Amino acid sequence: MINCAVIGYKNHAAKVIKILKKKCEIQFIYHPLKKIKNKNFTNNLRDLLKVDCIFIICPSKYHFHYLNFFYKNSYSGYIFCEKIPVTSLKHLGILEKKINNKTYFNFNQRFSQIENYLNIKKFGKLLSLNIIDSKPYLSKKKLKINDWRLNSKDVLLTNNLIHYVDLIFFKLGKINNDFKVFSSKSNHKFILHDNINFNAKVKNILINIYMSYSAALDKRIVIYFEKSKIILSDKFIEIYFPTNKTNKNNFLIEGKLIKKFKINGIGKESNIKSINYFLKLVKNKSNVSKKESRINLLTTKFILNLGKKLFVNNK
Repeated sequence: MINCAVIGYKNHAAKVIKILKKKCEIQFIYHPLKKIKNKNFTNNLRDLLKVDCIFIICPSKYHFHYLNFFYKNSYSGYIFCEKIPVTSLKHLGILEKKINNKTYFNFNQRFSQIENYLNIKKFGKLLSLNIIDSKPYLSKKKLKINDWRLNSKDVLLTNNLIHYVDLIFFKLGKINNDFKVFSSKSNHKFILHDNINFNAKVKNILINIYMSYSAALDKRIVIYFEKSKIILSDKFIEIYFPTNKTNKNNFLIEGKLIKKFKINGIGKESNIKSINYFLKLVKNKSNVSKKESRINLLTTKFILNLGKKLFVNNK
């Protein structure tokens, strides 16, 4: 069985650990300072050099520190690192020179429901992709003043938009330079800009993405093709086809709902699929593809530059 180590132990790391317990032998759970009651717990980072693969599931600002440590110490195993790979353009420049073919970044929208519906040839050309990803996080009764989600201007960029940008680069192509991005704040107690709207064009496909930590709980994706409309929500997927027909009087008619089925969340299974994909690479001693790594770094550079552009004069 594959043996692994995890950097991080709560929140998202706890979810990953729960998944890994069924799939590999967790040799170490690491934290640099804390002492945790767990037989596999360690404060010694060098212990992790002994395992087949390492999962870096800690706050993004520490990712470069750990990646750099493992590269400097010639770690021979595989690395699974949460997005965003690094949080500064300086560190990205260093990472681009050091990254190897055993480093995998968890851009898991590539494994989500949306990925399945972006290239269906019988529906004609893809015309428009519209994404709403909002949850009123700021409405929670108990908000910690030091919550990392609230104390960075660009969290919605680096935590949410980054997944969609990566999927767009991976499936559709490079985003044109004439994109627009707008942000607003509804709660001035926090640094966070809690509403962001992103408009772009890829080739001839129009893209609109709205993300919020203050608007109503809503996750919905509407994809328009020449001959079809597809609506994805956390509960259903609806496919309308054809949508370009007229009646006998030559009036346009609504597309026919040809399929509707229940799902348990648009992205609920994507993280598990991404982890499974990585562990398969480890088991088969396969390389992370050059295309994946190239797009990971391209996405990261795009998001970091976007944050710099958006917030340089935006307090």
